[in-house]
Amino acid sequence: MLENYKELVEIMEAYFKIRRRKGVRSSYIFLDEVTLLPDWWRGAKYLVKYLIDRKKFIEDVLTITESITLARERIIGAFGGRMGRGRIIEVTPLSFREYYHLFSQEFARSKASEIFENYLETGGYLAYLNGMLTTKDVILTIKSDILTLGKSTSIARDVIGAIIDVAPDPVSFRKLAERSGVSVPRVREYIEVFEALHILLQIPFRDEGGRIIERKDRKFIIRDPLIARALAEWARREIGKDVLYEWIVQEHLYRKFGEVFYFRTDKYEIDAAAKGIKIGVKARRIKRKYPRDVMVIGGEEIPEFLYNLTWPL
Repeated sequence: MLENYKELVEIMEAYFKIRRRKGVRSSYIFLDEVTLLPDWWRGAKYLVKYLIDRKKFIEDVLTITESITLARERIIGAFGGRMGRGRIIEVTPLSFREYYHLFSQEFARSKASEIFENYLETGGYLAYLNGMLTTKDVILTIKSDILTLGKSTSIARDVIGAIIDVAPDPVSFRKLAERSGVSVPRVREYIEVFEALHILLQIPFRDEGGRIIERKDRKFIIRDPLIARALAEWARREIGKDVLYEWIVQEHLYRKFGEVFYFRTDKYEIDAAAKGIKIGVKARRIKRKYPRDVMVIGGEEIPEFLYNLTWPL
């Protein structure tokens, strides 16, 4: 119900007066979805920087939640040295292993295949699984975030449509610009927006010597199956299972290691590589020969592979 950041500051100042009067020494304070306020970062900067400097939060736990991360680095930079024991927590959709344990505690291949089919549809979003979210809701939320960032939803739709068109193959920014009908700088700009919204991930080319070759085409993946289906619906595209298989494996490796790459030659392609793991993801078994250190997994093996990837605590 707040119209601007000044009202947020006024509420906090009023709260401190109340707690002084009541003798309250410590509080858990939650500022939920602060990015919905115009110039929200001005209010957040005042609350965190000004009030912490005046030792207002010594006994408190302050939690600030937001859905749009594009401006976060600028805000954190302004708060340098003022986080105390605080930390940044990024909440991601459920991994396949987490999703699997909603239905079963013990792993079984037959059950994993069935659950994986559901995961392809629902992604890692409990709200969708519980019938509280639809793909149309997802589309509206993404469009709202794009508008909040001052961007065009039509350009965003065209760029994401171009990415889906070429998936899962690597592509250059120039090719994406030609397909979407906008300039290369504009394509880069909107890809940055999708990355900031945790929708998209770029996968660069890494050669056999371990060098990342920036000038090479790169792969772009949509990071969750539900988001992928919603964006395809918005862009009026179709996404095959083979594309989703590859995207899911790449995303899980990225979550595990914080990086993921691809590599290809005239003879074979490594769809996902990270920390010594090299994987070719195929919808069905193929006869092509791969080097011995490359693991080739198809639809039947993917659930077990994903399940066995464990996240660092």
